Amino acid sequence: MTRPTWVPAGTDLDKPNAARVYDYYLGGSHNFEVDRRMARKAMELWPELPLIMRANRAFLRRGVQYAAERGVPVPGHRFRHPDLRRGARDRPRAGAAGAVVYVDRDPVAVAHSRLLLTDDPLSEVVEADLRNPEALLAQPAVERLLGPGEPVALLLVAVLHFITDAEEPERLMRVLRDALPRAACWCSRTPVSRAAPTRPGRTRTCTRAPRPR
Repeated sequence: MTRPTWVPAGTDLDKPNAARVYDYYLGGSHNFEVDRRMARKAMELWPELPLIMRANRAFLRRGVQYAAERGVPVPGHRFRHPDLRRGARDRPRAGAAGAVVYVDRDPVAVAHSRLLLTDDPLSEVVEADLRNPEALLAQPAVERLLGPGEPVALLLVAVLHFITDAEEPERLMRVLRDALPRAACWCSRTPVSRAAPTRPGRTRTCTRAPRPR
């Protein structure tokens, strides 16, 4: 396979990646057949997955709109996904000279994102784990974002369900909350499995299955 320019050197193109599978569900083009194969396998157990992921992205877009309406400078032209750019468009401070810091614990997703944002000096990508908020907040890019005391928005969308009770989600959220300036925007969304309680476990089994040889 010819390596596209947005794929970092050293990436295993034969191994599915959760971020690229998510991109496939959203109708994006930054994915490979191995990702699409895993996505289709998961959809056999949970046909609504693409709809769920797109609803999640729509909520994120509304979070961007909410932040912009409340004075957070939203650089609408710089979001990696066009839905987020649409969320920022025509808002009071959309296009202002604000900064964006993306955080991910997946090194493959971080490497992909950094390549996509190579020409954008005001957007940064940080490899960090939400379960260690102190280390996350100590990242230079995050410190620069919070330092001036300008209005900021924290978007935690479809991430908190990965935190177990033993990992003290309440404490993690308090640490992040206390680091934000006054009048900051907080946007979070957590999926629940009450409608189909057996599906998440079955889907996890699918995604952990060995890849085809």
